[in-house]
Amino acid sequence: MALTDKQRVFFFKLARRAYDNQQPLMEFNAWRKSEMVEAGLPDSVKKVSQVIGYDTLMLHFAELAYDMELVEKFQTNESRMLQHVIGGLVKDLDFITRRVSCGCKRFEYTDDISQAPAKSLRPIMQCLGQAVIELCNKHGIEIRELPTAAKPYEMRGKRAADFNNYILSKTGMQKRKEAKTTANQ
Repeated sequence: MALTDKQRVFFFKLARRAYDNQQPLMEFNAWRKSEMVEAGLPDSVKKVSQVIGYDTLMLHFAELAYDMELVEKFQTNESRMLQHVIGGLVKDLDFITRRVSCGCKRFEYTDDISQAPAKSLRPIMQCLGQAVIELCNKHGIEIRELPTAAKPYEMRGKRAADFNNYILSKTGMQKRKEAKTTANQ
């Protein structure tokens, strides 16, 4: 899911401020692309996800622009999103544990991550995500059976987000407005 037009405009304004603040010895686009790669994202804005990559991208450039208000905002956003993902992975691991143990055991994640920064949450998310995939493969559990798989198509992660974007492109508010405008003409 590519960035929305508003997100792109906001990003480029912030990137320009960061560029002016950093005063690198290269032209803007080359510098922006290198900074995007340094942030762990693709070098093209078109390849950045509006769901996951946007907050990471904006946080990186807010730090370069020394805009502490935006840094705090995007740190909070990214941490909240990662905590939500970790919560879903914990539900999946609990489901797998109950299924494998015939309901005798439960999975609980006892570490308090409510105040953890995003940099601390990413490795936890990756570790839990890998554990879910490995346990599903080991015990013959279909990914679509997990509690975080979206109904009715039972997809998770990027596929679910892409499908949602596709549906919105066909039935979203903008498409309904266009259809109404076309019908009135």
